[in-house]
Amino acid sequence: MPVVARMNFFGFENYTVDIAKGSKDPNEALTSDRAKFTNEVEARIKDPDDYLTSLITRIQDHKDKPQYVPTGFNNLDKLLDGGLYPQLYVLGAVSSVGKTTFSMQIADRIAATQGKTIFYFSLETSKDELTEKNLSRLSFELANESSGNPQTARSINNGYWLDHKPEFKLVMKAINTYSKYYSLIHIFDGTLNRPTANTSYKKMKAYRRKHPDIKPVVIVDYLQILKPIDDKDTDKEKVTKSIAAFKSIASELEIPVIVISSFNRSSYQSPVAMESFKESGEIEYYADTLLGLQYLAIHDDVDNTRDNIREAMQKEPRDIELVVLKNRNGRSNTNINFEYYPTRGASKSF
Repeated sequence: MPVVARMNFFGFENYTVDIAKGSKDPNEALTSDRAKFTNEVEARIKDPDDYLTSLITRIQDHKDKPQYVPTGFNNLDKLLDGGLYPQLYVLGAVSSVGKTTFSMQIADRIAATQGKTIFYFSLETSKDELTEKNLSRLSFELANESSGNPQTARSINNGYWLDHKPEFKLVMKAINTYSKYYSLIHIFDGTLNRPTANTSYKKMKAYRRKHPDIKPVVIVDYLQILKPIDDKDTDKEKVTKSIAAFKSIASELEIPVIVISSFNRSSYQSPVAMESFKESGEIEYYADTLLGLQYLAIHDDVDNTRDNIREAMQKEPRDIELVVLKNRNGRSNTNINFEYYPTRGASKSF
């Protein structure tokens, strides 16, 4: 085993440095200018990886290339300084607020408008269901006064449109639109065979090794129902180890990672806050950006919160608020609003 490989294997920190700059080997550098060579060796001992020079080089390499991926929602992109950066985003919400629809729409827009590769790890919704949601949304977006009626995901699934010519034409138009980019959206259906976070990590690491020039966006739906890395861990430890693995994907592979998270039950009747994540492991510590989705009605009469939420859930569209609870490199404690159309599988910014 080579020396460097052995040092790595045993966990020894090591560096490969060039101390013979301009010479064919260290001996030539030493004999040609002993003082200069000595100074170079001493400098490398103090700063073996020449960190600041390397940092400047990395900045120069990417300064003309956008480091972010726009989400397709203008208000969200503005809030996030352009879009998604190579870091860990955690999106939390209670049930039925539309977090799967919202994240899938982001994936769809990124693939459709930018030709970016998406890896979507779905543990609650099957690949067919997600695809039908996308086709439903496209049918609403493509519909006009002379077309057939837009189709819900359920009506697409039950085949109603196959026997009605106007609707058939509209759905086929949606399918044709989706066919232009759907191969970029890799949906991993984990509804029956749940993966661990380490499974996702290994898959993404192998993909980046095979495709070094492609930086995909990773979405995980959702955190709490991943298969635990270690079955012996407590519930909190299971979540903490999983979120740490996704943090590694974002930082080591330099790609954006969105992880969807459920809220603890005590948060169902109160506005989203950092505390909403606290009973579910160390999510708030690992996340670079922490986002929460909630009904705008949560801010209405506090004495009737339950009734307000129940009423909001019956509406179409539903008024939704996205709150930035933490943003390591940008603005936090701010919010933007969306309209969520549950039957269309779509969200629209106000």
